[in-house]
Amino acid sequence: MSESGTQSMLGYETHRAGDEVTITLRIEEKHLNRSGLLHGGIAATVLDAVSGYKAERAMGLGPEARVVTVSLTTNYLQAGRHGDLLTASASAVGKGKTIQHVTAELRRQDGALVATANGIFKRIRMRRR
Repeated sequence: MSESGTQSMLGYETHRAGDEVTITLRIEEKHLNRSGLLHGGIAATVLDAVSGYKAERAMGLGPEARVVTVSLTTNYLQAGRHGDLLTASASAVGKGKTIQHVTAELRRQDGALVATANGIFKRIRMRRR
């Protein structure tokens, strides 16, 4: 799986082991909001990415298959600060033929829960060029 433009821009790393996927992000200046804390949009993006990867694997899709986010509800619980190492993980909850429900967590290196997400992902067919 190649790095996306979003991944390149934000600088997160994707780690795969079988069907498990995690994402890590070291919070830098570019990830902060005007209050000097992790911007909520960055947290949501990382949770969306890890959830999408998990949905693809849970649906048994091959490397060329993709999913799109239908819905993502994000809950913010703790602040992330400059220098923190965050880890995002996801679990598949239930699925249909083309829809997958996923829950995700974003934690600081001290184990504190920064944010959670619940997402619905739909399988799409990629057009050949």
